[in-house]
Amino acid sequence: MEVSQHDDRRGVHLDLARALEYEPTFLEPEYPFEWAGAFELAAGDYSLTLQEGPDPSIEVMVCEVLAADELDPVKAAERVFTLFSATAESQSPGAVILPSQRVHRFELPESGGSTFGVRFAQAGRYWLFTEHLPSEFSLQLLNPAGREATPVAERNFDPGHSHDERVGSFSLETHRPLNADRFQAWLQDVLKTHGTQLYRMKGFLNFAGSNERIVIQGVHMVVDTSVLGPWGDRPRRTQLVFIGRELDRDAINAGFEVCLE
Repeated sequence: MEVSQHDDRRGVHLDLARALEYEPTFLEPEYPFEWAGAFELAAGDYSLTLQEGPDPSIEVMVCEVLAADELDPVKAAERVFTLFSATAESQSPGAVILPSQRVHRFELPESGGSTFGVRFAQAGRYWLFTEHLPSEFSLQLLNPAGREATPVAERNFDPGHSHDERVGSFSLETHRPLNADRFQAWLQDVLKTHGTQLYRMKGFLNFAGSNERIVIQGVHMVVDTSVLGPWGDRPRRTQLVFIGRELDRDAINAGFEVCLE
């Protein structure tokens, strides 16, 4: 088989080793939110109170806990994180929101506290996702009686606070050139089927019929490529590193082989 694979769990891939040297949290999961908490709530009108924080706004989502979540913040995060890529609905202090699949951006004054309403029509379990850690804004969820609600499950997703042991990495390498059309189709399929699990992708691409050295890098389903210049005297080869959670390595490798000339 022309495609060689190097298991980065042993630290043998030079680029990944260097990345870990300069950025120890390189393998940490990356989400567009830093905290999630699950609450057991009675029906009623609740208040989210915030104080001024490091940013003039904070994005939040309130949604129902599904059976598949099993009160596991990681499972819930995998389910909702793509929703954070949508444009958030701007809300001013005093606004009332409902549990939904929408992200809201709470606009905060330059100083002082703010209160936003959350209306729960039915009793049940609900997730609260916040762009920043609640402690940064002294965020509290208060019940109709004014008492603070306590989460029954919670997790910080800030890389400095959490780690998912199911995150792993592997690399693909070949000296055979890539067919550009087949590679594009394969990449789109990888992003479609593995995008929610793919935290980082990076490497160099060697396309048939081109003398340009292409660098590729991506986070989740956002991928960017750029031209580094001609290959020159460098050995022409494609190298790709994948970092993610429970990636289907065999399927990714099989699809990659189809791209080779």
